[in-house]
Amino acid sequence: MTVQLEGSAPCTCTRQASKKKRGSYDVRLAVCLLCVWGVIAWTVSATGQTLSAVGGQLPVPSDGHQQMLALLRQIADEASDTHFFIGDGPARRAREALAALPATAPGPQRWLLQVRVAEEELRLGNEVEAIRHFTQARQLVFGAGAQVDPSWLNLSLYRLGVANMRWAETQNCALNPTADSCILPLRGDAIHAQQTPARQAIAALTALLENVPPSPMDLGARWLLNIAYMTVGDYPAEVPEPYLIPSHAFESDEEFPRFHNIAPRLGLDTFDMCGGAIVDDFDGDGYL
Repeated sequence: MTVQLEGSAPCTCTRQASKKKRGSYDVRLAVCLLCVWGVIAWTVSATGQTLSAVGGQLPVPSDGHQQMLALLRQIADEASDTHFFIGDGPARRAREALAALPATAPGPQRWLLQVRVAEEELRLGNEVEAIRHFTQARQLVFGAGAQVDPSWLNLSLYRLGVANMRWAETQNCALNPTADSCILPLRGDAIHAQQTPARQAIAALTALLENVPPSPMDLGARWLLNIAYMTVGDYPAEVPEPYLIPSHAFESDEEFPRFHNIAPRLGLDTFDMCGGAIVDDFDGDGYL
């Protein structure tokens, strides 16, 4: 008979049939029982339980347990204001600051607040509101003239393109996912059914790339422009030649099968705040 408690070494007791060794058996049994009770006593002591808990009574919460509950309550109370993904405190404060701005406020100050609000709306997933504020920021650059840095126009256009691509992803890949969604190069069912956001992104990103002098954001804008054309089924034919990323850039030097997303077939393509994971048998032993 072998007895092993979790976290302890096994205690082995061997029953001897011979009466001559009965005394040895009794000694071994006693030692084994002492080991078992020692482990139980250590476990009870480590978890803060009393012996009465073994009889079915719930353990008395320790001071550490109460501190944990208080900390969790505090985090829950503060989440709406401070949590990066769901907290709307920064967005509320940005909206209030923009609303309180006097009509006579200089253009640069209004532009900064428009961009701040737009970024906060985009962070919260309010893409339509973010697009509205980035559009207003772009218009403010034209109205402010020499009062603002020329790079502000490029930033407005780039972020406007990003916001539209986020909206395109929400309307298509997130709300209406397919097995081909988001797998490059985009094709088949990955082509967007709702194409307005992506086409608005194409307009903003093209305007940025046509600006002179070139911007440090041009490389990122060029990449997004090609992806946007893919989402509407116009890649590579309709991409302006100076900005085209050739199709071989999306090919592998090694033979590699196309990834198949089986989540829709398994009913796992849910819309939530969770992320994703890719699992593979990397060492070929049959285990994922």
